[in-house]
Amino acid sequence: MNKERKEIAKKNQKKLILMALNDEKFKKLLISNPEKALKRKMTSDDKKDIKLIITIVKSIETQITSIADAFLCNDT
Repeated sequence: MNKERKEIAKKNQKKLILMALNDEKFKKLLISNPEKALKRKMTSDDKKDIKLIITIVKSIETQITSIADAFLCNDT
């Protein structure tokens, strides 16, 4: 994959991550039926990318929850 295609792929991944973080329905559909969520057939590379995106989204959500808990439960 050339540099330009990698940049486009990276932008698309960021877009999907933001969409999944901001739209619970989209995130659930992306997890359960990525082809329907993206409205296209998935290649094996696409499926790998979606798995990575879902992992990243879950990690970000966990981090946000931990930070929120730390601020809200801070007794100092």
